[in-house]
Amino acid sequence: MTTSSLSSRLLGLGIVGACALSVAACGEPSKKKADSTSGVVTTAPGAGDTSTIPAPEGDNQTVVSSTTAPTAPPTSTDGVPTSATTGGPAPAAAPTRTVKLEQFQTPTKNIACAATGEDVRCDIEERSWAPPPRPAPCDRDFDWGNGFSVLPSGTTTGNCATDTVLNKENPVLAYGEASTIGAITCVSRLDGLTCTHARTKRGFFLSRDTYKQF
Repeated sequence: MTTSSLSSRLLGLGIVGACALSVAACGEPSKKKADSTSGVVTTAPGAGDTSTIPAPEGDNQTVVSSTTAPTAPPTSTDGVPTSATTGGPAPAAAPTRTVKLEQFQTPTKNIACAATGEDVRCDIEERSWAPPPRPAPCDRDFDWGNGFSVLPSGTTTGNCATDTVLNKENPVLAYGEASTIGAITCVSRLDGLTCTHARTKRGFFLSRDTYKQF
C-alpha cells in the first residue's frame, strides 16, 4: 500500500469518528428540546382519570393538572335530595286504626261528633275563631257556627241548631284513629279533627284555634 493511499484511508476514518462523536454529543440537546414542547400527561392522585395538557412552547416548566371528584347532589337536613323536596307540608300519616263509632269525642273532650242518618255532625265547645257569616236560612233563634257537618251529598255546612252533640260520656276517638260511618271518615289528630267525604273529598277541619272547609 502506498503512502498516499494510507493517508486517504486514515483521513476517512477520522471524518467518520468525528461524525460519531458529534452525533453522541449533539443528539441529547435535540431530545431535550423536543421534550420541552411535548404534552405532559398527568394523573390526579386517587381520581383515576388522566389528562394531557400541552406545555407552553419554549417553556421547560412541568405542567400539573388537577381533577375535581364529582360531588353528591345537595341534600336537606333530613338527607333527602333537595331536588326531591317539594317545600310543602308532609302528608298526614295514615290512621293507626279505623273504627265505626256513631258517636265519639276527641281526647280533649272539646269536640264531639254524631252520625245522624248518612251525615256526620261535629260540635265544638271552646274556640278562639269567629264562625263564617250566618246564612239567611238560619233563624236568629238558632245557634250558629258551633261546628260543621258533612252531608250525604258530599258537601259541608255550618251547624244551625238549637241542640248539641257534645256529650262527655261519648267514647274517645284517640289521636291517630279514624271513625268511618258510610262514606264519611273522621280522623282524630293532635292538631284537630278532620272529616272527609270519600266520593267528593269535601269536608272540614276543626280545632280550638282554627277551622277550614274544603
